[in-house]
Amino acid sequence: LGQRTNRIDQLRLGAAIAVVFGHSWHLSRGPDAVAPLEAVLGLGVHELAVHVFFFLSGLLITHSALHHRDQPLKFAFARFKRIVPALWVHALVLPAALIAFGVVAPEQGEALMRYAARLMSLVCVDFTVPGAFAGNPFPEAVNGSVWSLRHELVVYGLVGCAASLGLLRSRWGVGVFSLALLVWIATAHALVPFAQSGVAFIFVEGRWVMASFLFGVLCHRAADVIPLRADILIGLWSIAGMGLVLLPTVFATHLVLLAICYSTLLIAFSGRPKGGLRADLSYGLYIYGWPVQQGVVTVYLKAFDVAPSPLVLFGLALLPLGLIAAASWYAIERPALKCAWPIKPRPQCA
Repeated sequence: LGQRTNRIDQLRLGAAIAVVFGHSWHLSRGPDAVAPLEAVLGLGVHELAVHVFFFLSGLLITHSALHHRDQPLKFAFARFKRIVPALWVHALVLPAALIAFGVVAPEQGEALMRYAARLMSLVCVDFTVPGAFAGNPFPEAVNGSVWSLRHELVVYGLVGCAASLGLLRSRWGVGVFSLALLVWIATAHALVPFAQSGVAFIFVEGRWVMASFLFGVLCHRAADVIPLRADILIGLWSIAGMGLVLLPTVFATHLVLLAICYSTLLIAFSGRPKGGLRADLSYGLYIYGWPVQQGVVTVYLKAFDVAPSPLVLFGLALLPLGLIAAASWYAIERPALKCAWPIKPRPQCA
C-alpha cells in the first residue's frame, strides 16, 4: 500500500464506471428497474461497485490511520482534503447549472440551495429537488450517488479513533474493534423496520457498506497471512452461490460481499502490478455521474420524445462525464491533495 505497487486506482476507476453503468437502468427506466446482476446476486452492479469502494477504504484508511495514529488531526485533514473540496464545488456548481440549462425553474432556487447546504453538511443528504428533471423516468432525483459519502465520514472517524486508542496495533484490539462493528451491523439490521427517518435511518442505511469496510480493515491487519489464490476465490463464490439458494437474504448477501471483497483483493495485489494511475478520475465520475446522466436523458427526450435505452444512456454520458471528472481532478482534487498540513512542528530547543 505504501509503495503503491497495486491496482487500487484502476479498481476505483472501474468501480466508478460500474456505478454509472448500473445507474443507467434506473435513470432510463425508472426507480423500480432491475440493474444487471441484481436478479442473480440480489445486488446490482452499481451496488457491488460501492462495496468495492468501501472495502478499499477499509484497506487504505486503516493504513493512513495507523500512519497518523499520533496525529489524529493530520489524519482528519488528509481525509477532509480528499473528499470535501470537490464535493463542495459540486454542491455549489450543480444548482447553478440546473437553472442555467432550464432543468429547474428559477423559482426553485431556494430548494436548490437547501439541497446544496445539506449536501455540503453530509448529514441530511437529500438527493431530490421538487421540479427537477420533471419529465424524466426518475423525476426530481438530482444525485442518487452521494448517499454513501456520509458513511465514508463515519468510517473515517471510527478507524481514526481506533488507531489513536491503539486498538489496531494488537490482535485483541483488532478483535474488540471488529466485535464493535459487528454489533453495529447486527443492531442496524434489527432496526430496519423501525428506522424510517432521521439519525436512525442513517444508521440503518449504512449497515451493508459497514460490512465491506470491516472486511477491508481485517484484510489490512491480516495481510501477512491471507493467501491470494484463485482456488480460494472459486470456493468463496461457490459458497456464496449456495448461500443465495439456501440461506436467508441477510446471510447470503454477506457471503456475496465477502466474495466480492476477496475478488477485489486478488485483483489489486496478485501478480506484479505496476502502480497507480496519474489521474484519479474515480471520485469525479462518482459524484457527477448521476446528474450528467439525468441531463443526457433530458436532452434525448427533447430530441426523440422517448427515453434512451440503458446502454445508449451509458454510452452517451461517458464523454461529457469524463471531461467533467478530469476538470474536477486537475482543477480541484489534485491541488487540494497537494495542500500541506498547516500546523508546523515547534522547533526543539538545543
